[in-house]
Amino acid sequence: ANMTKGQKLSTRVVSLLFFLPLLANYVESFPVQPVEQQVDSSSFVEEDPIVLGVVCVGHKHAQRLLILIKSVILADPALHIELRLLTNFETASSLKALFDSWQLPQLSVHYHTVDAAIASVDLVGLETNHYAGKYAFLKLVLPELLPPSVQRILCLDTDLLVLSSLRPLWRQFQRFDDSTLAALVDNLSEWYIPNQLRANPWPAPKPRGLNTGVMLLHLERMRSRGWRTEWRSTVRRVLDTASLGISYAPLADQDVFNSVFEAHSSWFLRLSPSYNFQLSENTVAFQVWSGPVAIIHWNSPDKLTVKLRNIDSFLAAERLVTNLDGSLLQRSPLQPRQTSPSTSIPPVLPLPVQCLAAVPTLNASTVMRFFPNFACLTRPTLRSDDVTLVTAMTADRLDLLRQLARSYGGPMSVSLYATDEEAFNIAQALEADEYLRHHRYLCVHVLFKDSLYPRPVPINRLRNHALEQVQTRYLLHVDVDFVASPHLHDQLRAIAIAYPLELNRTAVVIPAFETLLYKLAMPTSKQDLLSLWDDGVVRPFRSDVWRPAHRATNFEKWRTTTTAYSIDWETDFEPYLLMSINIPPFDERFFGFGWNKVSHMMELVAAGYQLVVSPDAWLIHRSHPPSSSVETFRQQHAYRACLNELKRTFQADLQHKYGVSL
Repeated sequence: ANMTKGQKLSTRVVSLLFFLPLLANYVESFPVQPVEQQVDSSSFVEEDPIVLGVVCVGHKHAQRLLILIKSVILADPALHIELRLLTNFETASSLKALFDSWQLPQLSVHYHTVDAAIASVDLVGLETNHYAGKYAFLKLVLPELLPPSVQRILCLDTDLLVLSSLRPLWRQFQRFDDSTLAALVDNLSEWYIPNQLRANPWPAPKPRGLNTGVMLLHLERMRSRGWRTEWRSTVRRVLDTASLGISYAPLADQDVFNSVFEAHSSWFLRLSPSYNFQLSENTVAFQVWSGPVAIIHWNSPDKLTVKLRNIDSFLAAERLVTNLDGSLLQRSPLQPRQTSPSTSIPPVLPLPVQCLAAVPTLNASTVMRFFPNFACLTRPTLRSDDVTLVTAMTADRLDLLRQLARSYGGPMSVSLYATDEEAFNIAQALEADEYLRHHRYLCVHVLFKDSLYPRPVPINRLRNHALEQVQTRYLLHVDVDFVASPHLHDQLRAIAIAYPLELNRTAVVIPAFETLLYKLAMPTSKQDLLSLWDDGVVRPFRSDVWRPAHRATNFEKWRTTTTAYSIDWETDFEPYLLMSINIPPFDERFFGFGWNKVSHMMELVAAGYQLVVSPDAWLIHRSHPPSSSVETFRQQHAYRACLNELKRTFQADLQHKYGVSL
């Protein structure tokens, strides 16, 4: 637990090097430069860093980008990378949070938000049914969108997996003569062969056209040669040629690139299939290439579920990289990690020495990776006066999240503490859930675990991350192991409108109950709930083990009231609240079990918030095995000593900040 910095670095390097031979074992061998494309690098000045260009819009592409970058670094940990991301504002915000917190020493990231530019892109009447819409044409306008200082670039799709260093591929620029603008791999299907997969494909270089998933582009020459004029005139010519019968571009930019290069064969070079081994359902990759593979391209609409033989080794490599703890890459074998934290990461208040003694890894200097909007279900434009449910969870609470989402029905902001493998499994499970796929709005934000520095669940940091992503004026904070009363979302919207929550600092208490039954038909009305209460099936939450937690709700009054009523705060009160978004954050010094909600309630009271109880809304806690945090609290004296000291420190800070003693 008390490793020196050198020991920690050695451990991380050993862990990283452990994965490299594993990855090599999943493919025939690490690829070398194909014989027909060997280059003499003696006169070639290799640029450092390698410039990568990626179009990345939406959370699914952002997920794939995480895997792609892990594979690039895993294949060559000492490679310096300048990443140029073409994206929209929303995706850029998520990716910036990820890369700022990841702090990869060999990677610099530049964000080119194209929200305004994409609207003005003139496609000369060209249409596409591509799921990415106009964004699927962005590679055509790279010379215009990127600054003149970017002269050469390696464009990669997000659905790639890199198995070997990108240095040999980057050196292919030396093969360019004065007329060459690009280097690509053949399209490894019969898409561009007339009357095969399509009756009238876009004109393309024989024999099978080109695939734009991996491209070396000489942007400086494209600018000087009038690339914009050329591709636009090509589009007009293709659309105006009646014999071609073409009215749209199903593969977007790839169709246009092919037709331009079909007319100008000297403008491009062919690369080995090793650099873009395409695994679509109609692939001929295995027929045309039997050598080692440098880059896998999952270019089927079905991606990893494509029905192909002989891809078990590729799927295994994909799983290995996907599940790899990305924090292992924060230090490369040849480069020490940066010591100065990113300015976008807020400082955390120092912890008492009792806590560092109880949990030494809390003193680790590593910044935990955070990926907001990692997985999002249906994302309509939200009304500002809506109420977003905020919750936090670990991966073992997926079924509880499903139940909570089904019962609430409104927008949700969910923070997940998970490993890389768990995060991707959760994302897949949510996409596969028939109900949740049609949920109005549910976004999962991931705080990644660090396998070298295991920590207790940073519950209040998770809550704050979920709060930060709320896009409505109001929120309901609830633990994930509850279900909501019928129509709770609609009721809360009405309450939020009726009470000026922002103006008079009002927080609305939603009474919390519990049941010891693992299966319970949820009550459909308050009268049903009262009957279950009378029968002993439900009871006020924690009333048997810690009455102060919810005693201030005044459940006896709630039984008979039909109108909202005010209550006073009591010590150790930790209710679930409907609030305005403009609330103090949770204190992130509290982790695991104990006082994490109590401390926030105390700060609300110190800040002058008034408490009102809703008369006809409620929550019911679902029975489940105790969490590891609860077990730690019960079993470890050092942990409880840490918590007691945190309480004293927090109360002193609260008095200093607000001038009140609670």
